[in-house]
Amino acid sequence: MTGPEHSAWLSKSTVSVAVPLNSVESEHSSSSPSSMESLPDSTGLVLEAIKWAEKLSCRSDCESTLFSSLMNEIISLPVTTVMHIPHSARSELAEVFAAELKHASVDGLWGFARFFLFSKAVLRCPPRGGKKKQVIVKTILLSRIRRWKEGDLVSLWEEARLDSYRSGKNFNANHTSLESANAKQAFSLAREGRYGDAMRLLSSSGCAPHDDLSAVSELQERHPYHSLPVWITEIPAPLVVTSSSVLEALRGFPKASSPGGAKLRCQHLLDVIEGSTTSSAQDCLANLTDLVCFLLSGQAHPSIAPWLTSAPLTVLYKKQGGIRPIAVGVVLRRLTSRLCCSAVRQNCPDVFLPTGQIGVGICGGLEAAVHSLSTVLDSQGSNPDLCCLKIDFSNAFKECNRSSFLDRVHKDFPEIFVWTQWCYHCEGEL
Repeated sequence: MTGPEHSAWLSKSTVSVAVPLNSVESEHSSSSPSSMESLPDSTGLVLEAIKWAEKLSCRSDCESTLFSSLMNEIISLPVTTVMHIPHSARSELAEVFAAELKHASVDGLWGFARFFLFSKAVLRCPPRGGKKKQVIVKTILLSRIRRWKEGDLVSLWEEARLDSYRSGKNFNANHTSLESANAKQAFSLAREGRYGDAMRLLSSSGCAPHDDLSAVSELQERHPYHSLPVWITEIPAPLVVTSSSVLEALRGFPKASSPGGAKLRCQHLLDVIEGSTTSSAQDCLANLTDLVCFLLSGQAHPSIAPWLTSAPLTVLYKKQGGIRPIAVGVVLRRLTSRLCCSAVRQNCPDVFLPTGQIGVGICGGLEAAVHSLSTVLDSQGSNPDLCCLKIDFSNAFKECNRSSFLDRVHKDFPEIFVWTQWCYHCEGEL
């Protein structure tokens, strides 16, 4: 898409799409068929991009500008996805997941856009609850999966936007105070077994709004701008992982681990890989492994990096004042990086111990430091010439020079250098 056609496409950034309620699946069937509901503050870029890409082919790359606009709308849509995939839907979902993972490996920018779009369009929670909730979830998920396979991406995304808009209105209407909102969310976390998170949420002072200039200023101080690091052209052989190591890494994520901006959960992948006996489950694991190896090789389009490797910040107010930024990255990036850490863990003692670093990759390192210091202080008794100075560096990692950081990775951990350089050679989307 170039010239006037591209300009016309980008000019649609203020379009508000009207969604006919009779086009929405059974979860909205109680609405009047003839009514219309307008979705404010929505660009409709996803709808236009889907229509454009489908006219060409799924193998066509979106332009980088179009892709960034498309990804911005997908990531910014607030939806909640189901915690678990119902057993009766796992076989069909495994088949679709395997196909989408393959698309992400071979179809360039549009393949990755489809992958990010899928979770929010298909796996979002149905708006209804009640005694028959599990039956409703199964029925609606199966319906969405079949429609996705038939290429009905446009109406699925329209429905996701409509659900998100309605959920926001209902939440604001039902929770007039911060305490009631925190209590409801804490109850949901407790049901998932995340008791620590539930307790922290009950004592939270809420999230900072986007127009809080003081919070924005503090975030800018904590995350200073860095120029892009120098690109190193001497590329070592990248890490190659196996299906068994990918599955082991997936199992290692904490229970109910947050999904990040893409809303794809680790549990979704585990449900379709381990919860289905069909060949599609093995295809899903194999294609996921191929996609991880593709990322580790550094061959993915650089326009994908800001969306895959960044972790958008949620800013919480502290009770005692100040802010606490929470960053949750997407599962695919966290999975790939977890595999990198596992691969280099055995080399960490040789790299870090000679420099006195015992906090990373050294089994029992921190405990050894604490007990050693305690022993020295006890043995000196009340020696007036002895003092102990404890120093902590403020914002240390965010202040370090990225080029120096990559040089050390290139020297000490060459097998993960390609992935590391690909991740850090882009402007982060916070």
